[in-house]
Amino acid sequence: MKYNYLTIALLLMPMSSFSSEVESKDFKFSGNISAVSAYINYGATNDPENDSATLQTTLKFDYKNFYFVYFNSKLGYSFSEIQRDENRYKRAEENVSGRVDLTEEEYAKEVEREYNNLSLTSKRASSFSFYENDFILGYENTYKKLNYDINLKYLYYAESDHTGGIAAEATFKYPLREDKDKIGVSFETYLNDVYFMNKGDTYIEFNYENVLAPSYYLNLYAGFSYFNGNGKYVKGTTEDLIFKHATVEVAHSLDEKEQVFGWMQYIVGGKDRYSENQKNMVVAGLSYNF
Repeated sequence: MKYNYLTIALLLMPMSSFSSEVESKDFKFSGNISAVSAYINYGATNDPENDSATLQTTLKFDYKNFYFVYFNSKLGYSFSEIQRDENRYKRAEENVSGRVDLTEEEYAKEVEREYNNLSLTSKRASSFSFYENDFILGYENTYKKLNYDINLKYLYYAESDHTGGIAAEATFKYPLREDKDKIGVSFETYLNDVYFMNKGDTYIEFNYENVLAPSYYLNLYAGFSYFNGNGKYVKGTTEDLIFKHATVEVAHSLDEKEQVFGWMQYIVGGKDRYSENQKNMVVAGLSYNF
């Protein structure tokens, strides 16, 4: 539900670095295609969006200080498939619930048998439901040396119910040394209850970006989350404010125009909303910017 850290960072580089840029006086277009070893959301290494290699695409349209971003990634699961599976199990329980002559063990076996029968005749989720689609509308500008970025994001997952998440995000970055390094903080809050998140759930990230040498970059991230335990769909939350992850990222440009980047992240896992410790993980990728 969130693109890899490097994707948007590359898109926010000076536009002159992109050789295939299409622009008028006020309009600019850029994009990014990445091959990643895994898609990790907010440091949730135990429950990745995709634990296999996948492609991710980002398109960005700028008009003066306003922009629109479309992000797409293949997932390792389908909300549509998960919800259909849950509905089949509920129907199986309902079909067997009237059998008062069954022992607890026999009841469980009958529910499983009925569930398997329903699965044979149920329509499978399409391949479109295995993709995340993010639509982002934002405004970015600079006040003195402080860069700020405010946006609204809509998340779309095909063929599923209650997954249309709306999030508001604000990002602030300040240069420590000109063209050398900068620090930043971002806040992202969900504005509605959805199948995977509660209204008010907020992700906070502190970051440090450094140019190690020409074409070599170091990025450090520390993420924290606040969880609302009174959501409509997500139940059983045991944590409110937690340390989510710390990530070290190294990127290297593979060409003079800095269109092709190789990068690697080491993620130190924190906790999730259910107090489960997240494992450490290495994620790598190759990105092409146009």
